[in-house]
Amino acid sequence: VRAMWTSTGVNHPLAAFYNLFIFWGWLFFSLAFVYFVPPFRTLRFALSKGMLPSALKDASALIELHSNSLTNPTKGDSEEEDTTTTKRQLIGGLVRHTNILFGGNLAKLTAFEPCLSALGSSQPVCTWLRLKGVSDAVLKCVLVAIGIEEMVQESDHQEMIQLVKIHVEATESLKSCALALQTGKTSFIQEQPLAEESNADPFRMKVHTKAAVESTKSYLLAMDGKSSETATDGFFSKKSWNEIKFSLLPFYVVFTAYPLGLVNVLRMFFRKSYWSSLNTAPYTEFYKFVWCIKYTAGFVVLLLMTIYWEDYSNNFAISTTLPKERFGPIMSTLNGGWAMIAYCFATTQSMEGSVKKGILRAAGTVAGGFVGWLALLACEDARFDSGFNPYGLVAWLTLTTAAATYSATNRGFFARLGLSGNYSFGPIYFVITEVIVVMYCYLYFGPDGRNDVAVNRIVSNMVGIVVAVVLAFVPPGVWGGDPSHCREIVDKIETNSSNYLDILLKSREVTDTTKLEELSTTLMQKKDTDLAAGIRLHGLAKDVFDDASRLSAAPFLKTDAGLTLELALVSRDVYVSSYLGLIAARIVSNPTFRKIALENETTRSLIESYRDTFQNQKSQHTEAVPLYPTTLLSDLEGGDGDEAKEAKLLLELFLRICKMVEQRVGAHHRALEKIKWGYTFTSTFQEKEKEAKL
Repeated sequence: VRAMWTSTGVNHPLAAFYNLFIFWGWLFFSLAFVYFVPPFRTLRFALSKGMLPSALKDASALIELHSNSLTNPTKGDSEEEDTTTTKRQLIGGLVRHTNILFGGNLAKLTAFEPCLSALGSSQPVCTWLRLKGVSDAVLKCVLVAIGIEEMVQESDHQEMIQLVKIHVEATESLKSCALALQTGKTSFIQEQPLAEESNADPFRMKVHTKAAVESTKSYLLAMDGKSSETATDGFFSKKSWNEIKFSLLPFYVVFTAYPLGLVNVLRMFFRKSYWSSLNTAPYTEFYKFVWCIKYTAGFVVLLLMTIYWEDYSNNFAISTTLPKERFGPIMSTLNGGWAMIAYCFATTQSMEGSVKKGILRAAGTVAGGFVGWLALLACEDARFDSGFNPYGLVAWLTLTTAAATYSATNRGFFARLGLSGNYSFGPIYFVITEVIVVMYCYLYFGPDGRNDVAVNRIVSNMVGIVVAVVLAFVPPGVWGGDPSHCREIVDKIETNSSNYLDILLKSREVTDTTKLEELSTTLMQKKDTDLAAGIRLHGLAKDVFDDASRLSAAPFLKTDAGLTLELALVSRDVYVSSYLGLIAARIVSNPTFRKIALENETTRSLIESYRDTFQNQKSQHTEAVPLYPTTLLSDLEGGDGDEAKEAKLLLELFLRICKMVEQRVGAHHRALEKIKWGYTFTSTFQEKEKEAKL
């Protein structure tokens, strides 16, 4: 209790720092106060009233435009060209929406924004989880809109074109959800007859639309402080407790991320699968493992220098005005700590990012140290006990930190997402260094320490930064611009697709209904697991690429903008491949579907062919040809009943998705081969051309 600075008040004489509670309270109040200062342009506002309605409207527009082009084919070349141009614009916008909404990451960030509209409600509500539900449902509708445009063409048979009408029926509900989100009123939501999952709706458009309607209504009610339309639970009910628990969950994750991360690292070393992954070619965890070893080695080197190198530990200080005998040991101790901190925060998860962040930190430290020195010089005043005019220092720091923060802030919508990921580390370390130099002299060293504090802060940071940059250049390294991070996701798509087809083909030998249901459940579970793993891999690949892409104006260690597009397209195909698992599960669970798909030699051979292509990773050699429709309804046996027609239609879509995945995987491989990266900023394709010439 005494150690908590409470036994004798906040000014406890045994405390290392007086008034620590008051300091932390003031700090958190200052940080929290920003959220309550108008205008309230939150990320929640931008997502719910901007991006999500825009995605819903674009998806509806694409579906309606495609339906019109199928039922009323254009007659003139100019009209057809206009329709094609509009479609491309809509698809381009929807692909961007896919990349933004992928994984619901933006919705998760709104957990840390206060919901002022819900203040004074009779029970607590969790808004971020409901907004994530809206984001996920909208993303699925967007993907279906893109997919149905590519799947169904004008030359298709009537049954296939009829499939588009199901999606057109859902557009009214989607547009009403967009209007409801923009206005914040549930009364605008039009609930069309939305059926449950059925074989006539293979892409589950109505299911996704119903999820969008329900999640939109739930979110808007939550924004009004209601958990549901008929909510009667009290503030202390179990339901209210769950709302509080989910609202606090992100804060719990933030505060426990580091200790839980360390626990997971320790657990990882006891897993055989991890050690096996270090030796799995061609994409291994080995480089990441070595990167962590190098990062640790830097700390060890700096720590050993502090402990065993006497000249470094005792004389690592520059004295110009302060007595070296008195302040030398103090400065040496501070410099050793500052060097390790500089090394720690100059190293990032990629080689390019570490070098560029080191440069930005060095520039910010030098500029901050110099401006802090100017502040101490300009505000020196013997009338005050500290030797400085505190009002002048406050005014100086207010102006310079505000200017630096403004220069590092994104413009437009992206200002809601924080500071610029491109160059913000320069202004960040400018502010930190300036404040540290000013406060150290104001509180401890006085006017005589102005020169020494500024110089030593700069020099010690440079030592840590140099160590970080040198170790970053030592091979092997993790290159953020390396397309292999994206290629790993593409290979996973191919592997997952192969597994879905393999399970489907093996179900032919099973006759027991219970086992077939178990196989269907296994496929659905595998689909969900693979989708979650794909989202995680995509997040890691995008994170390391964004880290490497900072300081884009630098003429060295550049990243290829083409990789940005590939990451967006791969995020789409992670979901597309999951539809193979979904449709395969339906085929396995239905005897009629399974008979038509697997008993017919032609279709079974096609499925086996796709499985072998995915299994042996032959998709990368697939030619870039358009996806031509394949008509099966008249060629397959199995009857002409409604169920048989549905089975043939589902099988035809299944084979088209297989073809789509094959072609897209091949397109990804061709595009990734042309991505430039590395010291020479060349692509694999260029390297092969050079070898061929030699």
